[in-house]
Amino acid sequence: MLKRKIAALSAAAVMVLNTMPVSAYYYDVDVSNPDSVIDVRVNKPYFNFIVKAGEGVNMDDMKFALKNSSGDVVARFGGGDSRLEVLDEHAFDFSSYHSVSDAKWFPSSYDRYDDVYDLFTPDPIKGVEPTGQMYNAVGGGVINGDKYYLQFKDEYYYYYADKNKFNIVDQVTVPANTILVDTDAKYATNNDKTTYFWLEPISSADLVSDHPQSNELRMCNVAGKTVKFRAQPGTYHVRVNGGRAGGYTCQAYDHETTYLKVKIPFTEAFPDFCNSDLTIDQEAFGKTYHYDLRGDQSVNTFSALYYSGAAISAPIPDADGNIQLWVSEDELTAYMEYDYTFRDDSSIGGGGGSVRQVQLPRSVEKINNIFEFPQKGYCIYNIQPSTYQLVLDDPILARDYVIKSNTVKVTDTKKIQQKSFTVDVKPLLLGDCNRDGAINIIDVSIVAAQVKGIKKLDGRGPLTADVDENGKINITDVSSIAAHVKNSKKIPRKYV
Repeated sequence: MLKRKIAALSAAAVMVLNTMPVSAYYYDVDVSNPDSVIDVRVNKPYFNFIVKAGEGVNMDDMKFALKNSSGDVVARFGGGDSRLEVLDEHAFDFSSYHSVSDAKWFPSSYDRYDDVYDLFTPDPIKGVEPTGQMYNAVGGGVINGDKYYLQFKDEYYYYYADKNKFNIVDQVTVPANTILVDTDAKYATNNDKTTYFWLEPISSADLVSDHPQSNELRMCNVAGKTVKFRAQPGTYHVRVNGGRAGGYTCQAYDHETTYLKVKIPFTEAFPDFCNSDLTIDQEAFGKTYHYDLRGDQSVNTFSALYYSGAAISAPIPDADGNIQLWVSEDELTAYMEYDYTFRDDSSIGGGGGSVRQVQLPRSVEKINNIFEFPQKGYCIYNIQPSTYQLVLDDPILARDYVIKSNTVKVTDTKKIQQKSFTVDVKPLLLGDCNRDGAINIIDVSIVAAQVKGIKKLDGRGPLTADVDENGKINITDVSSIAAHVKNSKKIPRKYV
């Protein structure tokens, strides 16, 4: 079995073309005229809230705290225009970002993928290699396997192989445990006696062909035929003329798979790969070797195989420059593995091959990042879903004022969640000097200490201690509260 390059007539005369790096080949994508626009929310939960002063309330000296359902303080801020202090290490203050232009200047301390970026998993047939990719028009954006980390401030596009744009001329279903090889009939007439391939199991899987040459095929011997290999499920290297590029393989599956035969101009499938007339001029050691991809191959031979899943194609460009190759319907991608064989008066050699990904007809979708920026108030980005309470972060103020409807439930949604809180004066019971809702001996002691100058009443306490409402707090008020406690004379129930 032939498994090496054709030996040179003279060892000293053997020449090998420079080998190209083994890699998939991706092309710049034109996003100037996208086929469609899709709306995507890529931000994390964020909570925008406003705190307003009710009638008679001055919030300038007030302090507030936002607590989660566990009672932990996640943020603090003062009245007036004070800055929000976010205490949750995963969240941050988003209050000053009112537009995309504002968001483009995040402080470096916030440049964390789990905070500023959002995990986005695109359609696997569109936005993930090898079928397609996502493009960030402003640069950046983090890619991790089949997932992307996106910023709402960036501009993203999908570009992907689109079956709706394929010129499909045939379809085939490959049975389970099978690899199919389809060879162009023109191999019988183009004088190519060189091109051959074999499949190399990466594991110890058995591989049996329905052709007498087992797992090796010389293209001229099977021109115009379809050969099937019985193969255990697994991964196989495709080796053309003995060489192979590591990492690029075909598959044998334990289930049947469907393939589309796509007709496409060679120059569209592989832009900038050859001249416009489908010729290639390769230089090596001061000589130029000329290859005609659709012409006579008796002197200089261009050998190529195209594979996708469990289907392998060996097409030759037709008179119009088109090739026909099988493409897996599950992934909509295919690869070309190619090689050169060259001859001159003194030597026969080869090499210089590699792998190129077939550039199939594509569509481009612009991602329209939907994001509603807060226009006023405070905003916490990447806040954890919970039930939150806004409280006055001062026990004295908490006795004198009340925040109406101070509870809010923040859910795991990407839409902005908003709430308006209002701080109002709390109605205080006349005579309840410590504002605990009851008049008792403690209040007698408190107002007595005020009168004696031992300890001044705090907050709005003086309003409750002036029982006779004459504008002064004296021994008369102490006596009135004491009489109320002894039930000898009740203070009229009144709120101030």
